Amino acid sequence: MIQALSKLVTFDEFIEWYPDNPGHHYELHNGVIVEMPKPTGKHSEIAGFLGGELFDGEYQISRFRGDDRIVSGVFPELNLTVNQVFNAT
Repeated sequence: MIQALSKLVTFDEFIEWYPDNPGHHYELHNGVIVEMPKPTGKHSEIAGFLGGELFDGEYQISRFRGDDRIVSGVFPELNLTVNQVFNAT
């Protein structure tokens, strides 16, 4: 469980803090880090599809941050960066 922090966290601070901790998923909600439950059922299937890419018979997970161009095997014509997605209005 995450302890309450004394100040709100920025997205950059959240990315810097984010632990490489399999089995745990965290999200940033209005400056507050929230530990999320593991997805189940259809949600789990969709999350797995979006987060993984089949490569040589194994799923590969890709993390994209900041100005990284999002690379998608499903949508190869996609030409967006992480910042563009998060700053879209």
